[in-house]
Amino acid sequence: MDEVMMLQLIAFTLAIVEGVKVAYNGFTDKVLNEGAKVVVTVLVGTGLAAVAEFAPDAWLRIVPLLTVGLAAAGLYSIGKRSGSAILKNDK
Repeated sequence: MDEVMMLQLIAFTLAIVEGVKVAYNGFTDKVLNEGAKVVVTVLVGTGLAAVAEFAPDAWLRIVPLLTVGLAAAGLYSIGKRSGSAILKNDK
């Protein structure tokens, strides 16, 4: 595993954990505490690193799925925030 792969894993991990935090908050109306965030980050990061290291063929198939899935979620979040800002300033 090279340095570029490690940076890619960190970026994917951060995005996935952010998604988990938003989903948890949306489904339960509670905020995920700091200890749970650390545990989720370690588990997600370790899982992604294990797949990348021990199943490189599977990793090549997972990367496009993660990239498109995380980009779609990010674009939805950005669109929602910008739409809310436009409506708020319209008053």
